Amino acid sequence: MRTFLILWARELGVFFHAAATYIMLAVFTAVTGLVFWKVTEESIGAPFDPAVLLFGPVYFWLMIVILTAVMAMRLFAEDRRTGILETVLTAPVTDWQIVLAKYAGAMTVFAVACLPLVGYPLLLAALRRATGSPTGMQWAPLITGFLALFLCGAVLNGIGILCASILKGPVATVIGVFVACSLLFVIDQAAVVTENMHAIQTLNAISLTPAIRDFTRGIVDTRPIVLWISTTAFCLFAAQRALLLHRATRRY
Repeated sequence: MRTFLILWARELGVFFHAAATYIMLAVFTAVTGLVFWKVTEESIGAPFDPAVLLFGPVYFWLMIVILTAVMAMRLFAEDRRTGILETVLTAPVTDWQIVLAKYAGAMTVFAVACLPLVGYPLLLAALRRATGSPTGMQWAPLITGFLALFLCGAVLNGIGILCASILKGPVATVIGVFVACSLLFVIDQAAVVTENMHAIQTLNAISLTPAIRDFTRGIVDTRPIVLWISTTAFCLFAAQRALLLHRATRRY
């Protein structure tokens, strides 16, 4: 556990000692805030549903994917460039400790990036209350929406660390993570080319979009939760095996 905590702290140091991290967080906060403000402005007169306003826009999830891809670029690429990865792989630490520490670091940065999102619906409700408009704040869809955001972040960062462990270049890592994560959001659209109900159900089950839509309405289904946790575990396992191969072949 002590080794894991040391590696985790090192990952956080790598992230938060880089100016690019703060630029990334600032851009993410600004864009998601702008999207929330724009969607809210366009929904004036409609029923007040902060969960849909926050988690419904496509651009919000596009920024989540971009954030994940950019974070994945630094997971192994920087260590390869500086030669630290070779040092770590030859040190008395396990592959699981390395993978879990990097994953924990990425999830910590992801949580920090998403933390300001909590204030958006609260600020909107306060403004509506100040102007005398009915707030009608529904907490259940907001809570389940943030649960979906956390679980989706876990899956996307799992894909990120897997791609980062396999692909060597930072550009290849960003492209690989962006494409893989984007497919999870749009794969259900492939259902329009088939009339097979089993294929349609499978595509809808794999895609993140239908489940996110349900979560933002306060509907919690355990099936996507199990799928997301299983996918995350598989990605971490595959990343560990990739590191084991790098260690065995000494190709860092």
